[in-house]
Amino acid sequence: MTTSTMREAWLPIDISLPLIYCMKCFRTTTSHNGGFYVMECGHIFCDSHVEIANVSNVASQNFPMNHSCPHCKLTDISVYRIGPKNAHLPPDLAVHFDDFLLSLKRYFESIKYNYESLTFLIRHYQSLPNASELEKQVRHQKDVIAKMVPALEKSALWESFVTSLYTAV
Repeated sequence: MTTSTMREAWLPIDISLPLIYCMKCFRTTTSHNGGFYVMECGHIFCDSHVEIANVSNVASQNFPMNHSCPHCKLTDISVYRIGPKNAHLPPDLAVHFDDFLLSLKRYFESIKYNYESLTFLIRHYQSLPNASELEKQVRHQKDVIAKMVPALEKSALWESFVTSLYTAV
């Protein structure tokens, strides 16, 4: 990699755009005017580092199976051109090219919703008139169980003792 290519690879990244860079030369969409392609395995390469066999129509968005990934060496995979809308990408690949900030917003809205729902549920159970009574019953049952453990351990010893008496006869 040349010094100028290395400098190009470290250009500032706009986080409002999907992070697309070549796995070979590390050029981003802001530092490379050519096209980018995503392999079926998820690795991305610029048009300088992906070999697309039997391409008669460069404008095509999808290239069928029979390719191999230069990064992970997976074979017999499809290659997809990364474009402005990416509607042609399979859903499992398209999700990686969603608007980053919009994805974060959805994620935080989901967290907020779940947090508020859980808080509401906790308040509901805390407001039940017999919640403290249930806590007392649970504590009492734990105490009873704790007292039963030594007795159960002794009964296990007695059982083995009695069993040994029967087998001795």
